[in-house]
Amino acid sequence: MISNYKQNIASNFFNMDNSCPYGDFIFDKSMDFIESQDW
Repeated sequence: MISNYKQNIASNFFNMDNSCPYGDFIFDKSMDFIESQDW
């Protein structure tokens, strides 16, 4: 359940629309969070 949740979050970040005003900032912070997780 937890791993599927993390995978869905990662997929959403990778598919994020880069035209979003805060897209780059959110993406960078999100990747920091994802990379810090114990997969």
